[in-house]
Amino acid sequence: MPRQNPGGTVRRRSADRFRSDVQLAAPQVVAASIAAGTAFDTSDVETLSVELRLHEFLRTALTGTNNDLDIIARDPAVTDITVTFTDPGGVSSTLAVAVTGHDIVVTLGRAASAIVSTAAQVLAAINAHSVAGELVRASNAAGNDGTGVVTALAQTGLAGPTGTTPTIDIVVETMADTSHWYTAPGSAIPQQNAVGVYRKVFGPVGWQSRINVTLGGTGSPLVAMSTYVIGHR
Repeated sequence: MPRQNPGGTVRRRSADRFRSDVQLAAPQVVAASIAAGTAFDTSDVETLSVELRLHEFLRTALTGTNNDLDIIARDPAVTDITVTFTDPGGVSSTLAVAVTGHDIVVTLGRAASAIVSTAAQVLAAINAHSVAGELVRASNAAGNDGTGVVTALAQTGLAGPTGTTPTIDIVVETMADTSHWYTAPGSAIPQQNAVGVYRKVFGPVGWQSRINVTLGGTGSPLVAMSTYVIGHR
């Protein structure tokens, strides 16, 4: 039977197939190449069908420290999500999330006539909301721990990869013995730069495999991505 691995849980779907969200199980914003992804068990399959999914996202740039968030569309096909952080004013208010269509509005909490909602509280409220949490995944942006108080944010749409000519490609490496990695036949999913889903079959594969990511471009490129893998006998 397939083994549980740090990159994801392999779950058998039928006699000749398994499914596993490996490497990047949930959409994440990638700011650098991943030269050696997390290895996962492929000992009982011959080929891998790999999907590279590029998502729209927003990385906030709020005034202050430890208060920026990554907000990523869960579905690459949804490309019209907007996010607003509203300061309601007044002495006090309760943090709340509302969704109309694909527009997410966060009303910030206040106490003693000042905003008091931290980034950690805002992301938790978004992820816990029955509708917003299905549309997006919110997390602390790199270099932020969520302890900072957020500020108001005008309505902002999620968008695709940022930077100058950003590109991303993935390669599947596989291991036939206990120490040597080689590129699985099938080459790569190369030089993608638009939101969408890209598919390719790699193989044959050995007893372990991993997905390596190369991020290209200049101007501090950022890409929100996830992967989905199906193994075949």
